[in-house]
Amino acid sequence: MRRKIELELEQWSKAKQRKPLIIRGARQVGKSYIIRDFAKKNFSNLVEINFERKPELKDIFDSNDPQKIINAIQITLSQKIISSQTLLFLDEIQQCPQAIVALRYFYEEMPELHVISAGSLLDFTLESEQISVPVGRVQYMYLYPMSFYEYLEAVGKVSLVEWIQTLSLEDEYQASIDLAINEELKQYFYLGGMPEIIYAYINQVNITELLNLQDSLLVSYKDDFGKYAKRAQAKYLEEVLQGLPKLVSQKFVYSKINPDTKSLNIRDALDLLVKAKVVHKIKRANGTGLPFEAGASDKHFKAIMLDIGLMQNILGLSEDIMLSKDLHSIAAGALTEQFVGQELLATASSLQDQKLFYWEREDKSNAAEIDYLISVGSKQIPVEVKSSHRGRLKSLRYFMDNFDCPLGLRISTNRLGFEDGILSVPLYAVAEIPRLVKAL
Repeated sequence: MRRKIELELEQWSKAKQRKPLIIRGARQVGKSYIIRDFAKKNFSNLVEINFERKPELKDIFDSNDPQKIINAIQITLSQKIISSQTLLFLDEIQQCPQAIVALRYFYEEMPELHVISAGSLLDFTLESEQISVPVGRVQYMYLYPMSFYEYLEAVGKVSLVEWIQTLSLEDEYQASIDLAINEELKQYFYLGGMPEIIYAYINQVNITELLNLQDSLLVSYKDDFGKYAKRAQAKYLEEVLQGLPKLVSQKFVYSKINPDTKSLNIRDALDLLVKAKVVHKIKRANGTGLPFEAGASDKHFKAIMLDIGLMQNILGLSEDIMLSKDLHSIAAGALTEQFVGQELLATASSLQDQKLFYWEREDKSNAAEIDYLISVGSKQIPVEVKSSHRGRLKSLRYFMDNFDCPLGLRISTNRLGFEDGILSVPLYAVAEIPRLVKAL
């Protein structure tokens, strides 16, 4: 299953000023698979150390001397490491803090060797062990669940991807193609972008088993709670994980998770899930322009799940629902906002830890909300997400008029169009927003 990050990995491997690479992301998003596949295509051999499976190898990294480390690896694993031909892969690196520290010395003393590491809970190790990864000596890439494009390619619908990638305002509407894409989008809403689920779907695993696999993934996240939280916190983590899907698209209020639980406990649990990248915050920006973070509020935010398929599972997705409903009936407000947020993260550059923002005016007599604020080049663009082509755009108009914003976006199940400063983008074409905006 091909992933967008592969192109950035190839660029990294060919760079003259290459640094050791850390791929970050939640568990089960495909980090290890991608690295192994990349090694198979680009190197003569792969030398892999998984610190979770082989904790006895941690003492190899007690030394900060790269040559001593390489010699010890070669002897211990009986594998030859040749700089121009070998990829050294350090998996679950958060289990070995010494290896994280050693990366800087590989950059300084052995830059010709290709070194990639991956970690799902890296933030917790860096914080608990008080490790500082020197800026400028290590490169990061970020991986999310598979995007809708990656799903389409995986299920053999490359022609649909190519069609969306050339979609323009001058094209005549083709109902048959639009219907075919929306049928696949419906499947994606149910399956989500977790590689294990999509792989099982490709191999014609039945619906019951697919739902069971989603259950297993959720259990694996819960099993992780003990790795980064105290036992007393585990129940709050589960409360947030189970309650969050009902709050997607709403301003996050701690009491809505459980009115009988202290807000402080819910807040701490949510922050832990954000660090584990199981949850993504959408901060409220002030709308005054870029960078959004400069005017963002830590107190006011919304949140989305890691994956729309897992979100649906928690909400009670059943076999009957998967077989009976069409896209228009399942693309309700919360699900469409989840999908759009997930796509914005997955289709952006892997070189940055992507952030999401929204805008809100809290005025009882004249409330307004913009679901997402995005940037294309130096432009601030407000985005309203609609579950269908119906619905007023009062908030979008208000924002455009009051923040000197000549362009607004509406994302819905409607066809591509442009009228009176508002670009209407089909749900399936979120990845094309930068191209479509630049073409105006």
